[in-house]
Amino acid sequence: VYGVLSTQSDTQYVRLYSTYNPEGFDPTVHSLDKQIQGATVTLSGGGGTWRYRDTLIARLDRSRYTSDILAYVLVPFKPTPGTVYSLDVRLPDGRLARGVTSVPGRGYISVVTLHVLDQPQSFPEDLYVVASVAPRTRGFLLRFFIEFELTVNGVRELRRVEVPLRIRRSVDGGVRERIYPKLQRRTSFDSDRNHGSEYVGFQHEAYFNTLSEIAIQYAQSNPVLKNAIFVLTQVDANFYNYYNIVNGFQDEITIRTDQPDVSSIQGGVGMFGSMTVDTASISYRR
Repeated sequence: VYGVLSTQSDTQYVRLYSTYNPEGFDPTVHSLDKQIQGATVTLSGGGGTWRYRDTLIARLDRSRYTSDILAYVLVPFKPTPGTVYSLDVRLPDGRLARGVTSVPGRGYISVVTLHVLDQPQSFPEDLYVVASVAPRTRGFLLRFFIEFELTVNGVRELRRVEVPLRIRRSVDGGVRERIYPKLQRRTSFDSDRNHGSEYVGFQHEAYFNTLSEIAIQYAQSNPVLKNAIFVLTQVDANFYNYYNIVNGFQDEITIRTDQPDVSSIQGGVGMFGSMTVDTASISYRR
């Protein structure tokens, strides 16, 4: 069972599969996707109950599986931040699988060093942003975008580019790597009842370099800065634990030889989690 409730969309999906034993322990030789049809999928919470309907999604990569993707969809529906939801999956043979998630509450974003945002050429400091994460949020991700306007074929067009968290340079001074924010565990464990403050610093060079690239790359299109946009994504414990296991331990020193499983599903395996997305926009011409 795989499903994530997101406040960023009014369309929610759940996908169901059965397990199998591949020949020779090589899963790549299995060419039949073990999708489960005919299940009854319902969501309940906040005083309401909703039923998913089955649908087909076009599969872009057909190198292994040739069939389309079977999914269960709930639309239109947006989860309410701070609400606990239960997912019930009743299989055609009567078996029941269940998952529970607590959708993170609303988060808040504030820029501490606004003077750097406005005049990076005058203040060579890092750009610090505070993300106020909600109770019971386990992990968070804060991203920074610059929104600007161009003239394309005589028409003004709005575009957006992401600012790296920092830049690593090579020995000769060139850009070796752009490091972007990753989902990370919250550090402010006040309690399950209070918001916690998380400080994120965007390197001054990364911000100033992005502004310079916009000015140089689109010089012929008359670029005009419009907004600095900060996007805060908060995830529940189910999402964060699953993400950490799937992506490996974010540790450049420890060597892990085991491959642990993680599941938040009773009566099955998989993940049912949730995420809340909040946005703050600051105009460059305020």
